[in-house]
Amino acid sequence: MSTAATSVQSTRQPRAPTDQTRGPHGYRVLSGQSVEPNVFFQPAVLEPAFAYLAPRDTGNCSAIDPQSQLSIGVMPVHRAEGRYGPLPTPKPLSVWQHPYSVIGTPLVDADDPRAAINGLLDAAMQHDNGPPVLRLPMLRTDGAFWQHLIAVLDARGLNHAVTERFERAGLDIASPQSTTLRDVQTKKSNASIRKAKRRLDAHGSTELLCATTLPTLARALDTFFELEASGWKGERGTALKTIGHDGFFRTAILNLGVDRAARVYTTLSNGKAIASTVWIRSSAQKDPVWMPWKTAYDEAMRPFAPGTINLHEATADLLGLAAENGQPFKIDSLAGSDSVIAGRLWPHRWQLADLLIDLAPGGSVSYRTILLAETARVRARTATKGALRSLNALSTRSSGGS
Repeated sequence: MSTAATSVQSTRQPRAPTDQTRGPHGYRVLSGQSVEPNVFFQPAVLEPAFAYLAPRDTGNCSAIDPQSQLSIGVMPVHRAEGRYGPLPTPKPLSVWQHPYSVIGTPLVDADDPRAAINGLLDAAMQHDNGPPVLRLPMLRTDGAFWQHLIAVLDARGLNHAVTERFERAGLDIASPQSTTLRDVQTKKSNASIRKAKRRLDAHGSTELLCATTLPTLARALDTFFELEASGWKGERGTALKTIGHDGFFRTAILNLGVDRAARVYTTLSNGKAIASTVWIRSSAQKDPVWMPWKTAYDEAMRPFAPGTINLHEATADLLGLAAENGQPFKIDSLAGSDSVIAGRLWPHRWQLADLLIDLAPGGSVSYRTILLAETARVRARTATKGALRSLNALSTRSSGGS
């Protein structure tokens, strides 16, 4: 019997903040008025990420308004050590993303985003003595930041290239007051969810709890950590509590909870927790985006699809909240493009890309070398995924014929 699930490490202790990891003056204000909000770079999430997860060389690039001395642009950065394996490839300066950060958009002030972007590019050029190459991962290509960024790069004559494109499932409902989930989901998805819900209801009484206050969030997080550690992530040693990242996660959620920007939805069956999803919201007040950051379920209840039911019912509740507030309703699933469940639940597709920028006017050899390494890396990963899909399909066929 595996003992991985019970090998739980103590929570990692946070590091003390430094000048490089403290946000610049005006950072908190900027996070609420960025042209394109990024919850992972808000102080509520980024500060505990720096404290618990960041490599020692991670810091901030900042653009400062010369008159007000306030921050008008911020992005966490580090040198991408080991990104290209053993190859002696120059290391680009990269926007830093920890394992739980899946949006890479820097924060830039909405009043003059292009001035802020110019300031960030200048700061990246002066950040250290490394190659003058900047990597910006996971940018929404249909977002406002992308439009301003490309305009600035073209105006400065800087070489840049998209190294990878991908998409994520989500929702984008302009008028939630007159829209239900049945209106946006396929008939097949609706029928599948209703069938699963009937099976679960037949198993016993069910209830959906929603935690929004700090005390209820704290208790709901305890339940989530236990569910996650009891499943396959605990077995593999990747559950938050197993690897000691629960301190970071709890701090981030409770920080967001102060502004009612976090919720934990827990599904109960016969009084027992069988699924839990932690949701977070971007700081945009008029156009918020909700994201299911982490989800876990009781794998003994897998035939009843508790995770899918939990996500569906939470989505319906958040849709109702948007209707009450008179706001558009958006979800970014944060899931990979191959996520079957996310694709069925949320039919909209957000378009994203990774961008590589040559900061040197006139171009640099380092940029061309790194671009070749990025291209080779993407091709190798694509080939590996294709091979794994083929092996899984072959295994499925073999099992069916035995």
